[in-house]
Amino acid sequence: MNPKSWILLGVTVVLGICYVVFNTEWLNPDPIQIQAQVREISGRASLEPRSARPPRGTNNATRGEAAKARKLEAAAAVAESGKFNGMYPVVFALDGEYQLTSVLVIEDTPPVPGKGALIVWQLTTSSNSVPTKALLYGKTPRGMQLKDDRNKAAKLKPGVTYRLEVRAGRYKGQTTFQAKENTPVDAPEAN
Repeated sequence: MNPKSWILLGVTVVLGICYVVFNTEWLNPDPIQIQAQVREISGRASLEPRSARPPRGTNNATRGEAAKARKLEAAAAVAESGKFNGMYPVVFALDGEYQLTSVLVIEDTPPVPGKGALIVWQLTTSSNSVPTKALLYGKTPRGMQLKDDRNKAAKLKPGVTYRLEVRAGRYKGQTTFQAKENTPVDAPEAN
């Protein structure tokens, strides 16, 4: 081969490498898209059997009062159980099914010299986790475990911005969110 052929071959190889690096996800995959949602607890939330509801023949005023009472009872039951520690649950929806390898929630505050970010929840996997499309803050998905068994998910504070970082092999993604305080429902006034 003459020198012109070698130069042309070299330019073709360099252009091919540039195409792979800058225009494909072979070396840098697209990030995981995450949507954080603060969910209000349903008034009925499967806390009462169907038989406890008023019969169909009752008027709307009675049904409305009964529904309001059920919501109060459900809110009180959830508050007493401490299930979400006075906060509405936070759900993270992923853009597809992923076998997560790590989950990290930290306070998203400006860095303070000499201090690291405050970790509020951290999960890892030792083997394969079950593919999932969503996470619930504080609930460990199957196949994952707390990085440190002594550090359970911390109670989220209202008004504080948190950052969720997830990894699934070479895929990773992050989002920020704020928790919302679960305010108690006012009791109905007695007439």
